[in-house]
Amino acid sequence: MRIAWLTGLFLLSGCVLHVSEKNIVQAKPGAAIESGTSADGAWTIKAISLPLEPGAVLRGALFQRPGAVATVLYFGGNGFVLSQHYQYVLRIYKDLPVDIVAFDHRGYGGSTGTASLDAMMADGPLLYDYVKTLPTVATRPLIVHGHSLGSFVAGEVAKQRSLDGLVLESSATSAEQWANGFADASIWIRKGVVDSSLAGRGNLKMMATLDEPVLIVSGADDTTTRPAMAKALFDAAAVADARKILLVVAGHGHMDASLSAEYVEAFDRLYLTDAHGDSQRN
Repeated sequence: MRIAWLTGLFLLSGCVLHVSEKNIVQAKPGAAIESGTSADGAWTIKAISLPLEPGAVLRGALFQRPGAVATVLYFGGNGFVLSQHYQYVLRIYKDLPVDIVAFDHRGYGGSTGTASLDAMMADGPLLYDYVKTLPTVATRPLIVHGHSLGSFVAGEVAKQRSLDGLVLESSATSAEQWANGFADASIWIRKGVVDSSLAGRGNLKMMATLDEPVLIVSGADDTTTRPAMAKALFDAAAVADARKILLVVAGHGHMDASLSAEYVEAFDRLYLTDAHGDSQRN
């Protein structure tokens, strides 16, 4: 599941990197995920859907297994198509006692409608509200996890709702700083410029509004959204130190920071100790 939106970036005269919404939101239609059982037999898969408006239906799945004490609502990045990549998400949480809910973005996979960043951001809180009504979710903590572009959606949900927990993985402070990061790292690029559709997008401003615990995750080798941005998000998070964790995972990059023992330990410590009944969370 490589980030296809990087391949769409292009240089214009004067070695300026110009980035527009069409470079990072690239719809990938495909089959909707079906109900059944995961390949390893550990998870039951229940297909679910949320009609939003004529021509726009978001399709996803609830992944359940015995012993779950919380639920994770996962928002994937621009390359994410649920039917193709759900096993990646199950790998993240295979050692944690949680159920998972995930959807295709509008215009991706089995979801219909027109893909756009505005649509993704608007759909996020609606999906959260819907997931909260599911019988097995309503009585448990619900943690929102966003990866890469999906972290912008997760951040929007946190801005509009009070969450039990938030995970921002491989996130950017702002589109402008993200684009300039490539310029800073390259001898060929003089500066990065984003168009109006991306101006101000990112999670840095949102961090001042947080009222929930947050886990910010980055790969030490991430050259797409560099660890310095994760540190900036952590520093800006307006919650007590005991309610936020910055995790930079050595030997991991943009796509796999959460596929680590360090992530499992941090997630469990911040979100699940109360649910386990082992100790009182700080």
